[in-house]
Amino acid sequence: SSLGIRVRLCLKKKKKKIKNKQKLIKKKKKKKKKTKKTKTNNQTKKKKNNKKEKKEKEKKKQNTKKMKNKKLFYVLMFLPLVASLIALQFLPNVIPAHYNINNVVDRWGSKYEILILPVLRIGFGIFSLVMGKVAQKQEPQGNNNEKSSLFISNCVLLIFNMLSGFMIYSSLHQLEKLEFAQFTFIQIVFIIMGIFLIVISNILPKVKRNS
Repeated sequence: SSLGIRVRLCLKKKKKKIKNKQKLIKKKKKKKKKTKKTKTNNQTKKKKNNKKEKKEKEKKKQNTKKMKNKKLFYVLMFLPLVASLIALQFLPNVIPAHYNINNVVDRWGSKYEILILPVLRIGFGIFSLVMGKVAQKQEPQGNNNEKSSLFISNCVLLIFNMLSGFMIYSSLHQLEKLEFAQFTFIQIVFIIMGIFLIVISNILPKVKRNS
């Protein structure tokens, strides 16, 4: 009977040890699962934070580019008027106002006529700004429309600035025939337009489609 009691006690102790071991194993498994979950949660949080940081950096880059393009836009918009106002101090009272197909003067006018095109360019600039804002409102995500309109406006204003430079030059020297380095004025205009079309044809395919 004493042996039976001892055997039972030993069996009970073994059972308790086995149960305790099982409990410890379960606890370890639970801890491992928790650590895995925390690791996965931390990884997902890190990924989300990295994505947010990347988006913020991209937004900052886009904003800086946008600010640079807008500064260039305003410079190109107001530069012809400033240059024309400075040139007025040195222009004669009568300047070439119009050239025919043969690049020969067929009308002379007042020196203040040189201010007409710069004022029209400012009107064009305001119109393009309004159109860019309207296009941005029509696009639910991003500002692709505004970017494209701003880029095209800068290109157009650059061409107009070149033309105004030719006009100021011809008015200062009172050229009766428009020729620059054996090129006529019309040839120069076509060269500028060709460069403009080459630039736009290379950039527009890279621009995203409108919404």
